[in-house]
Amino acid sequence: MSLELQKKIKQYEELQSKITTLKARMDSSWWIRLFNSTKLEYFTTARNKLYDSISLMSHDHLLAHHSIYTALHEKNKALLAYKIFQLKVYSETSTSDTITEEQFEGIIKENGYLYLFVKKRQTSEYEMVRSRMSTRFSGSIDHEGYCLLNSVEMHKFFPAKIPELMECRFSAEGDMELKVLTMVSDLGGTGCIEKMIGDPFSGDETSRRLYLTNRKKMSDIVDTFLDKIKGP
Repeated sequence: MSLELQKKIKQYEELQSKITTLKARMDSSWWIRLFNSTKLEYFTTARNKLYDSISLMSHDHLLAHHSIYTALHEKNKALLAYKIFQLKVYSETSTSDTITEEQFEGIIKENGYLYLFVKKRQTSEYEMVRSRMSTRFSGSIDHEGYCLLNSVEMHKFFPAKIPELMECRFSAEGDMELKVLTMVSDLGGTGCIEKMIGDPFSGDETSRRLYLTNRKKMSDIVDTFLDKIKGP
C-alpha cells in the first residue's frame, strides 16, 4: 500500500473516530447537539471527501496487490483492445449559440453498449449559425467503462452539417479515437448532438457478457476493500 493511501486511510479513521465520539456526546443533551451540529457537519464532509479520494486510489492499489483483480482487469483490457465500431447519433437538439461539440463523456452501460453524451460545447454569441464542426476526438476509457474525449480536429462546412455516424477505435491501453464518418445537412445551422450509442463488441454476446461479468467482480472486490476501511 502506498504511503499516500496509508496516510489518507489513517486520516479517515481519525475523522470517523471523532464523528462517533461527537455523536455520542450530542445524543446526551439537546444543547450539546445544538452547539456541535456545525462541527459534526464539517467532520462528516471532510470524511466523505477522504473516502472519495481513497475510492479513486483503490484501483491502483488493487492492481498492485490483488492478483484476481489484476487478472480481471487485464482480461477486460484485452476484450476492448483494438476494437473498431460505429456510434450512431440518436439524439439531437437545437441551440442558437453552439459552434460545435468540444467534449464527450460516456460509459459502457449494463447492456454492454457504449453511450456518449456531450459534456462541453464550443459556443459563440457572435456566430448564430453553426459553421464549424469537430471531426475527430481523442481520449481514453477506464477500468469501469467510463470515457472522456476531447476535440482534436475541426473543419468549416458550408452549408452547415451535423455528424450522423462516427467511428470509434480502442487501443490496447484504453486510448480512444473518434472520427466522423458521415454527416447530414443542418439547414438551420443550429443543430447539435446530445447522445450517441455504439456496440464495442460488434454483436459478440459472449465477449459482452464476459466483460460485464468481469467488471462486476472487480467492483465487488473494490467494495470489499472499501468496506474494511469504513468498518462496522
